[in-house]
Amino acid sequence: IESRRSDFRELSEEMDFHRTAYRLTENRFLSRILETVTESYIAYAVGCPGYDTEAGLSDLRRVCDGDGAETVLKAYFDRLTDVIMEARKK
Repeated sequence: IESRRSDFRELSEEMDFHRTAYRLTENRFLSRILETVTESYIAYAVGCPGYDTEAGLSDLRRVCDGDGAETVLKAYFDRLTDVIMEARKK
């Protein structure tokens, strides 16, 4: 049970990053698009069995630290896309 608690905490932290992004977006249209993507696609991807939560959190922490945000986010979203596409094959 303890390891599952850790998984949930990591998942929650990762989703909080995305939720903060759409809540801080001033343009309502863009905010709504980001919310939809976050609550549908990103939530689905991070919940897939093949998703590496530790790598995702590491990437998002690097972004928050200002460490090559563009490159890191591209790799992060590519990984999310790969997980979704793999899950859809099954």
